[in-house]
Amino acid sequence: LPVVELTSIGTQITEAFAGLDRIREVMELTTEDERDAQKQPLPRVAGTIDFEDVYFEYEANVPVLKGVSFHSEAGTTVALVGSSGSGKSTILSLVLNFIQPTRGRILIDGK
Repeated sequence: LPVVELTSIGTQITEAFAGLDRIREVMELTTEDERDAQKQPLPRVAGTIDFEDVYFEYEANVPVLKGVSFHSEAGTTVALVGSSGSGKSTILSLVLNFIQPTRGRILIDGK
C-alpha cells in the first residue's frame, strides 16, 4: 500500500506543477486595464464610423477580414448581410473595440 500511495502523491505533485505553470502564464497576460490606459476617451460620440483597409485574424495567417473599407455616417442605419462566418460579428466586435485589427484603421468620428 505505501507504494501505491507514493505513486498517487507523485501524480498529484505533477498536476500541481502543471497548474502552477498555467497560473504563471495567466498572470503574465496584459490586462484590459493596461490596454485601456493607452486609449484616449472620446468626449461625445456622434457615430460616424470609418474602416480603412482593415484586416483581422483570429488565428495567425488565417484572415477573417481582408481589406475591408467603408464609411458609415452618423445617424444612418447600415445592415451587415452575409452568410454565417462571413465576418459580421467580427466587424461589430472591432467597432466596439473588443478586438483589435491585424492591420488597417477604424475611426469613430475621425479618431
